Amino acid sequence: HKLGSNANKQGDFEGALDYFQQARPVAEADSALSDLEVIYSGMKDSYVGLKNFERAFHYSQLYNKVHDKVAYRSMA
Repeated sequence: HKLGSNANKQGDFEGALDYFQQARPVAEADSALSDLEVIYSGMKDSYVGLKNFERAFHYSQLYNKVHDKVAYRSMA
């Protein structure tokens, strides 16, 4: 997901999405919530950059769900 974040910073939103989409199944399979936070946030940023606000909102919602789980686990 670091490659995706770097691509977003360089304005390569399509390339960033490719990196995030490759990283997503691995993070989901491992239940790596902190990685999923970064991936979903990055995908949201990519879609904002592409002006696809419907998809950006979708990934923002996924990020919020994962973020809440991470926050809950850190309090437990």
